[in-house]
Amino acid sequence: ATILSSLEAIIDECIANNSVADIKSAFPAQLNDKDCSLLLSKVTVLKSRKKAKAKVFANRYVASNFFLETLELEFKTLSLEAGKIAGQSRPSSNKAKPKPKPIEKDAEKKTQKKGKKGKGR
Repeated sequence: ATILSSLEAIIDECIANNSVADIKSAFPAQLNDKDCSLLLSKVTVLKSRKKAKAKVFANRYVASNFFLETLELEFKTLSLEAGKIAGQSRPSSNKAKPKPKPIEKDAEKKTQKKGKKGKGR
């Protein structure tokens, strides 16, 4: 079997099983990242970005689109649950908060107090 056919078999299996696979094993150790990228560009199921049934990461891992969509849904669900939990532990944001005093008025009061002290009162 050629390198390309081994690579395609691994990717086809990954797509068929809706999973993720380490494709580095299909490449001889002598190949560098540029060589691996060139071989990956020749794989039919990966050629069209719009119609590709899988995505490659770091020239090493391939994940089927179904696997990635499932993963995304899981993360969204976890994130919503975490948000609900965090929201329950926070105090209500509807409570009235004291308004801070304007800085200018505070500065005027300090100036006035100094002035009174200076006049001997």
